[in-house]
Amino acid sequence: MSQQDWPATAIQGIRSQTLFIFGDADAVQLEHAVEMLRLRGGGKMGDMAPLPNMRLAVLPGTTHTGVVFKQQWLIPMMEDFLSSNAIVSGF
Repeated sequence: MSQQDWPATAIQGIRSQTLFIFGDADAVQLEHAVEMLRLRGGGKMGDMAPLPNMRLAVLPGTTHTGVVFKQQWLIPMMEDFLSSNAIVSGF
């Protein structure tokens, strides 16, 4: 195992809709997950403007390797995310 250290420019350079998914007991610190979301332009209030096409999901009681076993949460989130792209704003 080795720590991944993606530079901010690499995350900012992602040009597709993005759904970051982590567990609350993940190897990725929650602060880092929020930072990645913000680097993509997310994390802003969406009540008065369209939602950006990037989201962050933090699964409770879930480790890094346990995320794949949470299909009951993942599938509805991913379906909603992928189907809502037409009504959200870009960057």
